[in-house]
Amino acid sequence: MASWIKYTLLISAIIGILVFAIFAGLKHQANVTSTQEIDIGLTATNVGEIRENLSNIMNREEAITEMLLEVAKTQKNHKGDTLVEYVFLDESGNPTDDEEKMQSIQFVVKLLNDKNDVISISTERIELDVKGVN
Repeated sequence: MASWIKYTLLISAIIGILVFAIFAGLKHQANVTSTQEIDIGLTATNVGEIRENLSNIMNREEAITEMLLEVAKTQKNHKGDTLVEYVFLDESGNPTDDEEKMQSIQFVVKLLNDKNDVISISTERIELDVKGVN
């Protein structure tokens, strides 16, 4: 009679571990998916601004503002803090502050739980330079 209790506890433990793993995986997948949505939104904004200004250069502050706005929109349902780190890169992939040399922006979105532990990290690189847009 005790053997069925042993198997019930073992199966319950396995189910508990699986539920926890699935929950953690879904949270990370949501972070990655939302970061990819930022890529689409920021790229569309970039192309629209370049067409409007007839320039191949995007203003650094506007790019940062748009990127942070997209992060805020996509992470609005996350209950913990969201950290965003970003850097502008030149054609060679080196960090740059020169707006004329900026080719892309690379950013990292970190989701934190209530204890400020990182529960998910997602990295994305978006090309800012759009040549030949009329």
